[in-house]
Amino acid sequence: MRKSLGRAIPILKVVEKAVRPRWPGVLSAARAIVGIAILLLTIRLISFPLPLSNVFPAMIIAMIALCCLEQDGLMLVLALLAGGIVLVLDAQVFYDLLQAGRNLWSAIGA
Repeated sequence: MRKSLGRAIPILKVVEKAVRPRWPGVLSAARAIVGIAILLLTIRLISFPLPLSNVFPAMIIAMIALCCLEQDGLMLVLALLAGGIVLVLDAQVFYDLLQAGRNLWSAIGA
């Protein structure tokens, strides 16, 4: 436990310096967007239970929560952009898998 805390404390100090109250107007304007983003990222977490595939969405959800707690609008915008990129990449992978399945199905002749 002490070893884990020894590794976590320096990281938390860096995060604490990086996240501070900035752009307070963004927080009130983006409440609905934050809710939708967290909902979509959570659905993504539940629907793709592959090993190590849930690290980035979970980190983004944690970053969004931290930004809301610390009232940091700038980091919130960056976290929402990162979440959007993850969701778009996942949608592209899903689409490519569907296309590969269709091609395989037509190659079999069914």
